[in-house]
Amino acid sequence: MLPRALAVLISVFSLTESKQKDLYTFKVVNSRGKLVSLEKYRGSVSLDLNSVLNCEGCHFFFFFHTSESSGKEPDWNFWKYLIDVNGKVVDAWGPKVSVKEIQPKIAEMVRQIILKKKEEL
Repeated sequence: MLPRALAVLISVFSLTESKQKDLYTFKVVNSRGKLVSLEKYRGSVSLDLNSVLNCEGCHFFFFFHTSESSGKEPDWNFWKYLIDVNGKVVDAWGPKVSVKEIQPKIAEMVRQIILKKKEEL
């Protein structure tokens, strides 16, 4: 119980600081109960799913931040948030929108990453 309480306190602190920062500066508790930084995903496109099944402690604060950043507050479970390479929320969708519908937007963002990498070579 103490590690989870500590993780929640850390996430509250991270949330307060993250108002000026991006999502990749955020820390969450993984499925094994360890606090991990999302920094390792910087430079990637991410589709994050809000689910009660995995929503504990830090996850709550993470999704509070994503809904605040997107301007779209979830009214039910399974909201999806598309995060760009800079850790900014690009868009959000409710539970009735399938990942298949979002896939073209994700693919375009990944294509832009590939094109940028090619230019850098």
